[in-house]
Parts: sequence; C-alpha cells; structure tokens
Amino acid sequence: MTSVIEELYLGNVRPGSDLALRNPSFSKVMEREEHLSQELMNTLNSNSKELFERFCDSRAELDEVTQYDIFTYALKFGIMLMVEVFSGDTFSRDGKIADK
Repeated sequence: MTSVIEELYLGNVRPGSDLALRNPSFSKVMEREEHLSQELMNTLNSNSKELFERFCDSRAELDEVTQYDIFTYALKFGIMLMVEVFSGDTFSRDGKIADK
C-alpha cells in the first residue's frame, strides 16, 4: 500500500477529480448548468456574449480561490484535531497551541 504522503507528493490525490462518480447529483447539476448557459448564449448578441464569458471566467476563478481556501482550512483543522487527539494539546481559533 502506498502512503498518503507519497500519493500527495506524486499528485495522485485530487479530491475533486472523481466528484461526479462520488456524488450522483453533481452530474445532474452540471448538465443543467451547461444547458442553461447554452440557452442564455443563444439569446445574447456578441457584446453580451463576451460579457457573459468574462463573467463566467471570473466566477470560475472565484470558485477556484474559494475551493483552495476551504481545502487548506479543512486540512489544517484536521491536523489540529489529530494533534489534540494524540497529544492532548488544544488550539485557539488562530491555530496556535492554547495555554493550558
């Protein structure tokens, strides 16, 4: 069995890569979004299409930043939880070991 650290280093750990397989509603929502996006694009003139595409790009960038932040927070929180379980140390909200 390969270690989690090795899998992470090799880039084999990608929680979002199999989201459609793990969550059946993901594919359904994604299809609906694609359908509505295409339906909207069909009603827009060229200037509005360009504006909508820029909006979608901006939204995708925001989603990426948000997902990265959620991932890093959850990872740090999980590590703090494990440290507390195994060492008895507790943490303050800013991630520093709290005074006993």
